[in-house]
This record gives sequence, structure tokens and C-alpha cells, in this order.
Amino acid sequence: MKLLEEKEVEKAAELKRRIMMEKASRDKQLLEEKQRRKVEQKETYKQEVSLVQRLQEEMEAERRLQQEKRKQEKEYLQKMLNENEKHKAKALAERERERLEDIRAQEEYARMLDKQE
Repeated sequence: MKLLEEKEVEKAAELKRRIMMEKASRDKQLLEEKQRRKVEQKETYKQEVSLVQRLQEEMEAERRLQQEKRKQEKEYLQKMLNENEKHKAKALAERERERLEDIRAQEEYARMLDKQE
């Protein structure tokens, strides 16, 4: 009978040891899974931060590009306006010169007619 009890005790001890080993194995797996998830979350966060930073840099570069484009367009427009003003002034001066030349020609013609009389 004692032998039977010892075998039962050994069986119970073996069962308890197996259960404890399985529990330890599960605990280890859970811990490893938790650590893996934590590493993945950190990596994902780093990637997201990197993406946001890259997008911000791209947006800033695009903003600077648009600003430079507007500046160049404004300078071009100002140049065109200045050239138009110079052209208008030149045309006005030419018309004035032609008007004065016409007046002189008329005066010359009038003097010539006066001489002939």
C-alpha cells in the first residue's frame, strides 16, 4: 500500500512539475510577445515620427519654392511695368519731337510764304 501511495505522490509531483513547467513556458512566451510588441510599437512610432518630419520638410521646401516663384513673378512683372513706362515715355518724347518738328516746318513754310509776298 505504501508503494501505491508513493507512486500516487510521485505522479502528483510529476503532474505538478509539468504544470509548473508549462506555466513557466507560457509566462516566458507571454513576456517575449509583450517585449516583441513593445519593440514593434517603438519602431512604428519612430517610422511615423520620421514620416511626419519628412512630410514637414517637403512642405517647407514646397512653401519656399512657391515663395521664390512668387518673388520671381513679382520681379518679372515689375520689370515689364518699368519697360512699359520707358516705352511710353520714349513714344511720348518721339511724338513731342515730331510735333515740334511739324511746328518748325510750318513756321519755316510760313516764313517762306511771307518772303514770297
